[in-house]
Amino acid sequence: MARLNLIMPSFAPQWLEMRVAYPQLGKQHWRKLWAITKHERLRLHCILDAIIAELYGLEHNDFAWILRDDGDRESNNKNPKGFWRVDDKKPRELRHTTLALVAFKRLKEVGLTAFCAEDWQLPLEVAAQLGQRFTEWQEQGTIEESWAECEEHARLMKALPVPLPEKGEEKRNGNKGKKTPQESPASLWEQLEVE
Repeated sequence: MARLNLIMPSFAPQWLEMRVAYPQLGKQHWRKLWAITKHERLRLHCILDAIIAELYGLEHNDFAWILRDDGDRESNNKNPKGFWRVDDKKPRELRHTTLALVAFKRLKEVGLTAFCAEDWQLPLEVAAQLGQRFTEWQEQGTIEESWAECEEHARLMKALPVPLPEKGEEKRNGNKGKKTPQESPASLWEQLEVE
């Protein structure tokens, strides 16, 4: 999930925390951990879908039924809420649903542990149509230089002042623009301790 969501330098502190928890991350280029291309984002989404289907205890036929294509686009009998709508304008072989099923098939062949360890890749003919996994910018520099850059971004982020609201300071609560008094974090903790 981090690779799909923490894709900016402002998340450097979180990447450093993860590198401590998962030291193998330090052996990879920091910016190449960011899924910013269509190719890499689709690949990771398919991997996650396959893992989640496995954790739900689905068999290949179950997952295929959930992701089924309800026929041609002109049919009036299609399920209006089906997953077939995802990427329905794309050729079938490039659709997220099709590729998630391909990933799940591989997971079923090798097992969950091996699948997670092997870094599943999109089929070559699909990958060729989606372009590169990484941008040139992501591949610049060495692994060590990339993590030094991460550490520098984290240092700069830590130096930024983050003002906390003062007691009595008002904030908008999203309720038609009405203002409500903002309680300090300390008073919220005090309330929790009393209850």
